[in-house]
Amino acid sequence: NMKKLLTVVMMLAIVSVCAAQGKNKTEKVKVDFYGIDFTDVNVIGANETSEKFIDAFEQINGLFFSEASKYNVAEFFNLEVASTDTETATDQLDSLQNVKFKNQKHSNVDINKIVAAYPESDINGFLIIAKELNKGANTGTFIAVMFNGQTKQILSQKEFTGKAHGFGLRNFWAGSFYDGMKRMK
Repeated sequence: NMKKLLTVVMMLAIVSVCAAQGKNKTEKVKVDFYGIDFTDVNVIGANETSEKFIDAFEQINGLFFSEASKYNVAEFFNLEVASTDTETATDQLDSLQNVKFKNQKHSNVDINKIVAAYPESDINGFLIIAKELNKGANTGTFIAVMFNGQTKQILSQKEFTGKAHGFGLRNFWAGSFYDGMKRMK
């Protein structure tokens, strides 16, 4: 009887050690985070000028620094963020100077082209792509993209939508991003 009891205790110990090791395998992926890219954004139902949108988009990327604890991409997407660098996303805004952000109807976002513009890295890159900002529906739709930092191969992508809220152009659309992140968690 004592032998059987010892065997059962040993088996339980082995099972619990194996279970604990299994939990350690859910390690977070280490990434460089590049902010939100607005290159192919489809804005519907909004009247603001392109200058106002570009300014708001730049300010939204600034939130990853000024309100880092609220816009904590690492927490929401279960990542280990090695660095946050929104410079390329901000530089991409220059190409939008002559874009009219009114009721565009394109729906194809060229993820590979967007990712190609980002710097090479020894670790994976993580980028949020703004797909659609719809004022009539009060929603923002985004695509979270992880890519190989050297080959730029897309490793994963997940689309998410959030309800827009807040006062001012920046806060309204940043609110949709924040709400969408919360819904994904």
